[in-house]
Amino acid sequence: MLKLYKGKTANVKTVRKLETRLGIALSDPFRKFVFSNDGAIPEANKFIGNEELGCGVDAFISVEEIWHEKSLLNNLNQLAYPIAWAAGGNYIVIDPNSKNEVFFWDHEVENSLTYLAENFDEFLKNLVAFDLKILEDSPRKVISGWVDPDFLKSLKVH
Repeated sequence: MLKLYKGKTANVKTVRKLETRLGIALSDPFRKFVFSNDGAIPEANKFIGNEELGCGVDAFISVEEIWHEKSLLNNLNQLAYPIAWAAGGNYIVIDPNSKNEVFFWDHEVENSLTYLAENFDEFLKNLVAFDLKILEDSPRKVISGWVDPDFLKSLKVH
């Protein structure tokens, strides 16, 4: 089971407010999840079953933030809603129009929803811890790299 950190208990009133704004009830599995893991941050992870995406979940979106995050997504059908941030400015969404299936939303591809799972519970099962040892044993190890010195200076705290 994937380890989750900093998750909180969602407020019932806040969940109902979101459902009213969305015009639908949250999917049952996701609704149960937010009552113990609202806004949780998972350990390093990746999707299985759709490896070509090559990423996982950075953090789950809290119930309070879902409506705002939904407003940022172009070309998302009216009932779909984001539940997590994925790497590179992308999202994980649940689509009630598709029986609450879970999709990857790519910000760089118009109308891009890539199927991930039949429902939220299956999605969680397919989200597995990323083993950094895989990189250590890889034949494609990075031998050297270059960082723009100006960029490096911008990262230093004075």
